[in-house]
Amino acid sequence: MARSKRKSAVVCKGLKGKKIPNFAPEGVPVFHYEDGFEPHLFLSNCKNLHTAVYPTNKLGNVKYLKENPQMVHVLGLHGDSDKPSTVTRLSQMYDYVVAADATATNRILASGLQFAADRVLVIGGSPIEGLEAIRQPGEIKKIIYAPTWEGYDAAGNFSSLAALASEFMDCVKDGVELRFRPHPGTGLNDKSYKPLAEGLKAVAKGKGKVADFNWSDVLIADVSGVVSEYLYSRKPVVIPIDTQNKKLEAYIRATSLPNYCYLWDFRAMSLNDFLKSIATDPLWENRLKKREDMFFGAETQQEVADIFDSKIGLCESVWKNRKMQQGCLPVGAESHLSRLGLPTDPALAELVQSVVDGKTMLIWPNE
Repeated sequence: MARSKRKSAVVCKGLKGKKIPNFAPEGVPVFHYEDGFEPHLFLSNCKNLHTAVYPTNKLGNVKYLKENPQMVHVLGLHGDSDKPSTVTRLSQMYDYVVAADATATNRILASGLQFAADRVLVIGGSPIEGLEAIRQPGEIKKIIYAPTWEGYDAAGNFSSLAALASEFMDCVKDGVELRFRPHPGTGLNDKSYKPLAEGLKAVAKGKGKVADFNWSDVLIADVSGVVSEYLYSRKPVVIPIDTQNKKLEAYIRATSLPNYCYLWDFRAMSLNDFLKSIATDPLWENRLKKREDMFFGAETQQEVADIFDSKIGLCESVWKNRKMQQGCLPVGAESHLSRLGLPTDPALAELVQSVVDGKTMLIWPNE
C-alpha cells in the first residue's frame, strides 16, 4: 500500500488500542466502526470507490458486498499458503480471488468450488519491506523457527510446536543461535500451546520479522504463509514432518513444497544432523525457480507494487462497465450519512467530514 500509485483507504473493525500507523502508511485514511457509525454504509456514497480487497475471509464481509454491489470485491487474504483452508465456499461470493502464482491458482481451481480461471487474479508474492536477499548459498547456522498456530480443529492443525518445543529448548541450551516467531494465534484454540510458546520466547525471542529474517540463515516453519514470505530471501526453508501423523505427512508431500523446501523427519534425525545433511543446499536452484515464478522476477518492492496496481486497474475497468450497466449508485445511498450522523471519535469525525467536503480522493455525491 505504501508503494502503490493507487489511492486507497483502510476499513477496520476497530483500532483495539493501536495507533493509526499500525494499520496504514502515512496519508492513508483509516475508517473504523463505533456506535452509530458504520463505514460500509458511509463509503457506499463515494462515487469513485471501485474496489474492495479483503485480507480475511469472514462471514462479516457479506455486509460490504450487500451494501456496495456497484464495487468489485476481491478476496486477497494475507499471504500465500498451501493450507487447504485458504479456499472455502465463502470464497465464491467475491468477484475475484487473489493468487500468488500458478501453483496457488491450480490449488483454487482444484478445490471443487465453482471458480472459473478468469476469476483468479494472479498478482505474485508480497515481499516484506526491508527484506534482504542473498546471492549465493551460505552457511546454515542461525535459525528462525516460525511455527503456525494449532488451527480451529484437529483437521486444520499444521503446527509442529507441540512436538518440537522441547527439542528447540535443548538446542538453545546447547548454544544454537535461534530466534522464535510463533503465530499470533498460538494458544487461541488449544490452551496447551500457550506455555510452549511462552517458554521458547523466554529464551529465543525474535526482534521483529524483518530483523529476524535478515539475521537468519534458515527458516524452519510449518505449512503457512511465512514460507512464501521467506522465499524472497532465497535462503533455505525446512518443513518438519511427523511420520506418526500419516495424513499430514501425505498432505505435505503431495504439495509443491518438497520441490524447494527440505522435509525434516524429526523423529528420525536430530536438527543438528539434519542441517549438516543439507549444508551444500542442493535445492538452491529449485528455490530460485520457485522465487522467480512467485515474484514474477521482481527484485524490488516497487516492482511488486506495480504488478498489484495493474490488477487493480483491471478491477477498475470491470467497475466502470458495471456502472454503465447499472446506470447509477444504489437508490438511497445518500441517506446513509444523514441517518448515521458523524462519528463521536474526533479524528474519525474529521476524516468523514473531509470526505463530505471533497478534501480527499473520495468523491461525494454532491460534488
